[in-house]
Amino acid sequence: MTSYPARITYSSNDFDPINGAIENEVLRAEESLKYSRHKRYNSWSRIVFWISISIAILLIAGAFSWWLLFENGVTKTYNTFEAPKYTAENVELERQTITKIDANEGASIDTSYTVFIKVPLESGESVITGKVYLPNQVEKPNHQYCYLETLGGPALIKGRQLAKITDGVLIYETSDQELLSLAKRHCKFELLGKI
Repeated sequence: MTSYPARITYSSNDFDPINGAIENEVLRAEESLKYSRHKRYNSWSRIVFWISISIAILLIAGAFSWWLLFENGVTKTYNTFEAPKYTAENVELERQTITKIDANEGASIDTSYTVFIKVPLESGESVITGKVYLPNQVEKPNHQYCYLETLGGPALIKGRQLAKITDGVLIYETSDQELLSLAKRHCKFELLGKI
């Protein structure tokens, strides 16, 4: 018998649909991983954003509180000032000093005392009352005046006359109602004689 070589058979398979399905699953897994990373990054960004906003609000509130307490005058205290009381001894001592100076130098010195009373206002301005005393008349002022002190720029102080007492008569030196109100409330005159 004759023997024939065994027959070789070939078969071809098409794996393209399976390969396509595998590639789709890989792409879906990659997209899912990207989405979860984005979600995690987004939540951390929100946390950092809100923490930053909270810190900024706290800093602004702290700076505003500091400004209110220490820069705006809330902690400033206003003291009322009493004019010093001149006694007969002080006046006599002053006269003796003037007499000694007159005798030594041969010059005459005219002496008067001005006492200033400053009433600070919330606006930063001040109402100043000046009382002029003569050495021989320290019980009552000879002349009194009152003015509003305002800041006009760097180290420039301006004054606006409010009122004065001349010969025992109170004279208001402004017609502005707001300034008149300031004069009536804050000028510290010793009222003598007629008004």
